Amino acid sequence: MIIHNKEIAEKLEEMANLLGIKGANEYRVRSYRNAALTVRRQSRRIQNMLEEDKDLTQLSNIGESIAEKIKEIVNTGESSFLSSLKEKIPPDLLDILEIKGMGPKRVQKLYDELDIKSKKELEKALNKGKVKNINGFGKKTTKNLKTNLKKEESNNKRTILKQARNLILPFCEYLERLNEVQKLHLAGSYRRKKETVGDIDILILSSKRQIVIDHFTDYEEVEKIISKGETRSTVKLKTGILVDLRVIKEKSEGAALLYFTGSKSHNVTLRKIAQDDGYKINEYGIFQNNKRINKSNESEIYQMFGFEYIPPELRENRGEFEASKNNNLPKLIQLKDIKGDVQMHTTQSDAENTITEMAKKCRKLGYEYIAVTDHSGYIGVTQGLKDDEIPEQIERITKINENFENIEILSGMEVDVLEDGKLDLSDEVLKKLDVVLFSIHSHFNLSSKKQTDRILKAMDNPYVNIFAHPTGRKIGKRDPYSYDIEKILKRAKANNIIMEINASPARLDLNDIHSKRAKEIGVKMVISTDAHSINELNYMKYGVWQARRGWLEKEDVINTKSVEKFKKALKK
Repeated sequence: MIIHNKEIAEKLEEMANLLGIKGANEYRVRSYRNAALTVRRQSRRIQNMLEEDKDLTQLSNIGESIAEKIKEIVNTGESSFLSSLKEKIPPDLLDILEIKGMGPKRVQKLYDELDIKSKKELEKALNKGKVKNINGFGKKTTKNLKTNLKKEESNNKRTILKQARNLILPFCEYLERLNEVQKLHLAGSYRRKKETVGDIDILILSSKRQIVIDHFTDYEEVEKIISKGETRSTVKLKTGILVDLRVIKEKSEGAALLYFTGSKSHNVTLRKIAQDDGYKINEYGIFQNNKRINKSNESEIYQMFGFEYIPPELRENRGEFEASKNNNLPKLIQLKDIKGDVQMHTTQSDAENTITEMAKKCRKLGYEYIAVTDHSGYIGVTQGLKDDEIPEQIERITKINENFENIEILSGMEVDVLEDGKLDLSDEVLKKLDVVLFSIHSHFNLSSKKQTDRILKAMDNPYVNIFAHPTGRKIGKRDPYSYDIEKILKRAKANNIIMEINASPARLDLNDIHSKRAKEIGVKMVISTDAHSINELNYMKYGVWQARRGWLEKEDVINTKSVEKFKKALKK
């Protein structure tokens, strides 16, 4: 039995939530949340670590008590402690926590005062106007709850790209071990590298269809077989995601891969172009008067209709056909183009690893430089640095640099923008840093005008360089805050402010559409991991994939440059 880190973390988070609802000590609740975060951040499977007799208490935020609970989860798939907590709380009560704006204390109030035990009961109480009478809720909170309840229902149908990748790659390895599998392709929104994935589409080239389909449905992580036919099957994995398999013939490979990659809008446009030329194109091939036209791959199909090959990330019907026709498709950025990671955090603020550990990992990744950008101290939970601590941080980085070869460590900070647009650190301190990121971590609910004015004021500071995670969204968890993106991008161009694509899989911010618009305006970008541990430094690929969806080329992203050219690109 395989136990994924995600499953362990979810059980720890569930313990934290149940303890919170029961009114447990806040420190105790937080210890379980922090442990869950540590588990999620591990690149290795906790199960494998235990098989090697590793001491889990050596990991941050995991004490002896929680370590024992993790061992039980790994050994049995269950937790007696979690079961005992569940016995005292209605089973559907935890589901309410999935709604944005609902914490354990609010859930406890709903349960104690209105006996609300499920989302359906909450929806009824909201519609009847009962919730607004509870202390701490009110009209505005009630209105937001109604909106968020609807959004939460739709968000649950998709999985963020990283989670989908972690689930599907082991499945693909399992499938490819079968001798009858000649070739395997991942298709759909996963292949297009969308930030979230619905069902995952797998195409397998094989002449032994039934053997392949039987092998597919026998995978140990399959919870339920939804359908099983002669050429296709759908299964639901234990994690809840659906996987569709189609076994295809060699003569249909190119057409099938093109069709099942999508997007739907891209395919509709291509079919219309084919029809206008007297052809029919579908998942089985290209036909003229019911006669098959043999085209073995996607490139040949595009070429047949006068287009150069369109990369999967661009297949959203956003101008890719016109660009291809005119030989004007972008030469998309690649992971190997990145020469430095310019947002990361260390033990000097709220992260797990030291400056030295982060630098060593980045050197292994082949980077020429990094920027250490610990938080400023405005938001207490980030344990950030104050004005008088920055000179010491700069000196610390300078000394570490002296002992390092083949990589340069730049001194930087991620500085909070206050509600009035001022920054959390003084200009006197900011001008001493190599790189200054500024970001919004508070007051998300300002009006669009106030938020826009706030950001514009911050952008006018002469010492800021990079607008970090510019819309503040967390995929499926928090909406972008409202502001005039067009004004912000134009001010960024005027002030040489670099816009970030934050590669954290939960953010991917800027999104693809805004990244493309930034490119059109002439705004330069960086791709950064926002890593809070050495493992998260591997997130860079997600940012690069997002940049590719935004039509970005190597020249559009300044951390593809050498360290000297990077510094020059930051200058006003």
